[in-house]
Amino acid sequence: MCRNKMKPRDSCHPPAGLFVGWGIRACLEWERERAYLECLYYVLPIVTPITHTSMLHRLIQRIVLMSLVFAALVTVVQAQPGPGGQDEKAENLKVLPEDMPLPEVRRVMQGFTRALGVRCLYCHVGEEGKPPSTFDFASDDKEVKEVSRVMMRMVHSVNTDFIAEAPGEGEKLNVTCETCHRGVTRPALLEDMLADYVSEKGVEEAVVEYQRLREQYLGGFSYNFQEPTLVRLAQQLLDAENPDAALRFLAMNAELFPTSSQTYAVMGEAYVAKEDTPAAIQSVEKAIELNPNNGRLKEWLEELKQQ
Repeated sequence: MCRNKMKPRDSCHPPAGLFVGWGIRACLEWERERAYLECLYYVLPIVTPITHTSMLHRLIQRIVLMSLVFAALVTVVQAQPGPGGQDEKAENLKVLPEDMPLPEVRRVMQGFTRALGVRCLYCHVGEEGKPPSTFDFASDDKEVKEVSRVMMRMVHSVNTDFIAEAPGEGEKLNVTCETCHRGVTRPALLEDMLADYVSEKGVEEAVVEYQRLREQYLGGFSYNFQEPTLVRLAQQLLDAENPDAALRFLAMNAELFPTSSQTYAVMGEAYVAKEDTPAAIQSVEKAIELNPNNGRLKEWLEELKQQ
């Protein structure tokens, strides 16, 4: 019975939302999503009071109709075999197990890209900018792919033939590609790389390369930009009888690490190699100033002053 006598009789029907709820509950008996939406499309206009819903019917029908179209599209997409599905298999596996599921193969490959700081095209054949579905992953045309297989076998051998057999108790850590590569393709020490640059392209080119690498990798773990690196480089250059190049990098190191006693001590060695005793004395004195407890430097300074 309608309690509000000021309203017309038609407004006393139960709320439209109540009938909508009944319609939805009835449709829930349908299991498939598309059938469920079809049920809503046809049932809601029936169960909702006509006096309230001429506009509501049309709105609901439009919404449900759009949902039907969307559900149909989703059904088509879901019916297509997605990338990396269980039915797909990798081809031309020569180190990984031949029956390894494609999703697992991809996870291994992603680990390689992180370890070396590269993308798929580093080993695989394809065109930059194109989707991976166009790549020829099975191709062996790139030599670096075979190199990668050799490295995979090496890592496996290190872990199974050496680390696993190492004496001692407790958990043994395994090596991975990242253990050596640290996010770069060439797993070389920074000082060794720079020494090669000096011999191949000259000292100034090596300085530019150091600055470029420092700008790009400082703060990461790919290269060591701490105080000893350029000192070790200078010692390599002195061994190669290139004191001028050694002094160039030692001067850089002194700017980066002004309290490095070791830098000035090796400067003294470089000046001795150049037969510049006054400059050697000055460098050793600076080294002693920064490290006054170094008795060896004090003895060397006395020897230099007696020459």
